[in-house]
Amino acid sequence: PEAYLALGIFLAQGGDLSVAAEVFDRGRAALPDSAELHYNAALARAMAGQAEASIAMFERALALNPHYREARENR
Repeated sequence: PEAYLALGIFLAQGGDLSVAAEVFDRGRAALPDSAELHYNAALARAMAGQAEASIAMFERALALNPHYREARENR
């Protein structure tokens, strides 16, 4: 997941949230058990004002890792 995370975070930090979300989505498709990818996809959407779309992704991140503090705090 590191490549997806690195590229997605780079794009998000540059303000390209929609492309960052797409990168995280590709990562989620390839690695559906990655809590980090679900979390970052949710965060990119939340930052883009798509709070409703992000909720299920935050929940999935927590289902995969119940101790994921950031996912719990941001959902």
